[in-house]
Amino acid sequence: MNHLRLFIAAFLLPLVAPAASNDDGKLIDAVRRGDHAMVANLLIQGRDVNQSEPDGSTAMLYAAHRNDLEMAQLLLGAGANANVTNAYGANALLEAAAAGNPALLERLIDAGANVNTASPDGETALMNASRSGNAQ
Repeated sequence: MNHLRLFIAAFLLPLVAPAASNDDGKLIDAVRRGDHAMVANLLIQGRDVNQSEPDGSTAMLYAAHRNDLEMAQLLLGAGANANVTNAYGANALLEAAAAGNPALLERLIDAGANVNTASPDGETALMNASRSGNAQ
């Protein structure tokens, strides 16, 4: 653990500019781009990991949509809510299931994602996963 603190102090903290307001959308934009380093820096700055867009979409939803396990782990480690559903009924578990990524699904479930969630048209994560073609 001391090595991690030294790494952050020596290499990451000098790269971090003073934090801007949490409502500027930079975290979500960085997740959309798949910019792991920027997301890590923004989280170190204290950005709200559960900030949402007007439709309710969060960084976690975009990470799952991108099928980006590493990004999802980074966000969940910072306290991202695995159960947020946007105005269209999309959530991280449904997105991960559609991508057919068992590791991402497992991580979201471990983080408390509701396995019984369904889209507005009644499709469950299990239905999405079965269509993905991945037998796992």
